[in-house]
Amino acid sequence: MCSVDICPFNLKITPVGSSLRISWSISDKVPTIDILGYNIYHTYNGKWKQIYVKEDRHYSFNKLKPSKTYRFKVSACLRNRVESKCTQEETFNTELPIQPKVGIPNGENSKIVLTWNSPRNTLIKIEGYEIQWSIDNWHTIADKKIVAFNVFRHEIETAKEGVIYWIKICSCSNSVKSLYEVFQPFTTRHDMFTMEVTYDTYDQKDKDLVQNNVDEIFKNTCNGFPGDQKIIHKSESEGSIVVTIMFISEEFNDEKVLHDTLKNAFQKEMIGSHTIKFKHFWLKKLNDPSPPQLVKASRVHNGVLVSWKEPLSTFFKTKEYVVEYTEEHWISPESIVVPVDKNSCFITKVLPSAKIQVKVYTCICHSIRSSPSHAVSTVVKG
Repeated sequence: MCSVDICPFNLKITPVGSSLRISWSISDKVPTIDILGYNIYHTYNGKWKQIYVKEDRHYSFNKLKPSKTYRFKVSACLRNRVESKCTQEETFNTELPIQPKVGIPNGENSKIVLTWNSPRNTLIKIEGYEIQWSIDNWHTIADKKIVAFNVFRHEIETAKEGVIYWIKICSCSNSVKSLYEVFQPFTTRHDMFTMEVTYDTYDQKDKDLVQNNVDEIFKNTCNGFPGDQKIIHKSESEGSIVVTIMFISEEFNDEKVLHDTLKNAFQKEMIGSHTIKFKHFWLKKLNDPSPPQLVKASRVHNGVLVSWKEPLSTFFKTKEYVVEYTEEHWISPESIVVPVDKNSCFITKVLPSAKIQVKVYTCICHSIRSSPSHAVSTVVKG
């Protein structure tokens, strides 16, 4: 049998990045020639397994399973096939897999595009991701998909129009799921708006006050609007107070009135009996189409050739384009409807020596237009 001094001691289990660093000590009085290596014993289910380390007094242990209690002990391998006593046993508890970090969903031609990043410095190897979505605020699950560990994008194809998608994702490892990470809701409705209000304060009491009163300010302000306005999603950022609200405005879609009225309500510096400095406000309608890009107008013979590039993709597919043109500073513009598979048109009804000004719109379903493209102009020779 070996001397007690030869036995390893001071066993430590330390998480480092995506592995556990197992380290131990040996007495300085022991000649290194007497030690051939070390046995690391480990288990999480009562069945001990062995790892042999030849020289180092540390080892990186990975491929950990989630939600397990790992037990470790180390012995020294001596000459003549003699093994020392083991160190005192140490344990390490693994947790659930870490959930991914999600991006903001985007719409592209009737598809909802989801993106996320893998969790970093996780001890648990991620084997895949499970995505679930609902269109009735989780009363039922509409569908779910499982994707591989190296996939960080998923498209919900042929998404339904006129609904709100509630989406969440989790990491999976060894049949164990992480907590779910929730995406910002994605709406395929035409009556959805998003707004953001910023207050110039970092005081936690002010943050609590704003968070507790935002809903009431919104509700009281919207009481004067026709139809029904309802908050769908609300979030607060770190740092200065930035509150983002997604809401439905049924039967009332005047973006300017909504913007001006809500801004006026939220920029008041008094919330209850407190004074909080207002900083910034914006509001916009969701799912409106984008205008065509790179619009050009050039004279060709006695007419004008108008061309453009496709607009940035949104959820709703482009149905057609409308080209508006005028010779009289937009007093009585004329228009041409262009099929969606065309990116140009020719204006023929042009007077000699006329200056023609042109704007192009993207049109989607329900006769909804984008904002106009930048106006361009050209002069037709007489």
